[in-house]
Amino acid sequence: MNAAIIALVGIQAIVLTPTAWCGILAFGSAGAILLAASIRLGQRVHLVCGLIYMILLVDVLFNFRHQLHGWVNAWMKTNQTYADRQPRQLVILAIILLGVCGSIAILRRVHPMDRLTWLIVAMTLGVSALFLLELVSLHAIDALLYRRVGPVLVIGVLWIFCALVTITATARLLKK
Repeated sequence: MNAAIIALVGIQAIVLTPTAWCGILAFGSAGAILLAASIRLGQRVHLVCGLIYMILLVDVLFNFRHQLHGWVNAWMKTNQTYADRQPRQLVILAIILLGVCGSIAILRRVHPMDRLTWLIVAMTLGVSALFLLELVSLHAIDALLYRRVGPVLVIGVLWIFCALVTITATARLLKK
């Protein structure tokens, strides 16, 4: 089974690849420290970011984004729109990028935060955008995200990077 580990959850077996383990460790750790910081610091932004990381953790465990992607592809094939999906994918990709950039710009004006909190928000938006990019599944982006770095896919390395930056920034906030 190629270094995959199977966890039994109810009746369904979930295959946990090395990349999935990266997501579990990254999202679980970042989510936990953010939730703890939200209690200690009393700021809603840490709670929201922590909950986003926990949602991503659940997604990695149960593979929801790939199931949704499969359902959308099946629907497009049924409606004979699968072959010409690339223009729609490019529009969705542009919307995702504009959404992330727009969210950051709006948040900067509406909700003043210190640098470390901004870094946490940026990493949370970035890792969320990675999940949305996977859903869009543009072949050129998939080719980059699913390239192997040892036993792990590039996307797993990006998850770990975002989580480590988030964890480090949160720990520094908690030390203040």
